[in-house]
Amino acid sequence: MTYNQVLLSGDINNILINNRYITLGLTCKKYSPNENSNIVYASLRVYADLYNKNKGLFLLGKKVYIKGYLNSYSDKDKKIHNYVTVTRIEGYDFESATGPVIGVDYDGVETWNGKRLEPTPATPEEQEKMDRMIRDIVGDDYE
Repeated sequence: MTYNQVLLSGDINNILINNRYITLGLTCKKYSPNENSNIVYASLRVYADLYNKNKGLFLLGKKVYIKGYLNSYSDKDKKIHNYVTVTRIEGYDFESATGPVIGVDYDGVETWNGKRLEPTPATPEEQEKMDRMIRDIVGDDYE
């Protein structure tokens, strides 16, 4: 039986790190836009341990498809705040997934398990060594 399960898609617009959980902002398109706006914002929470293990899934500007559960709390002024506790993102199940998480950061740099893979240009010596290795394989026809 599923109780308060929700499915959302949108772009991550904010990441706020707290002690026990991470708050994410999500920009979503409205189902039926009106003349004022065609977007809506949602607040998501991910427990810190899950966020830290899966950082590559939570990147600013990244389009995500999430599954979670609707939660709420009342503040001291009796105002109700709603948020979604994320349990799944882009077909990646936090509890049963194994292996590396490969993604692309907001600026196009690839990520591996949440770590950016910054390109490192080869030094002239490394380039010369690679050229020699290629010539050894293909012969002198290599340009």
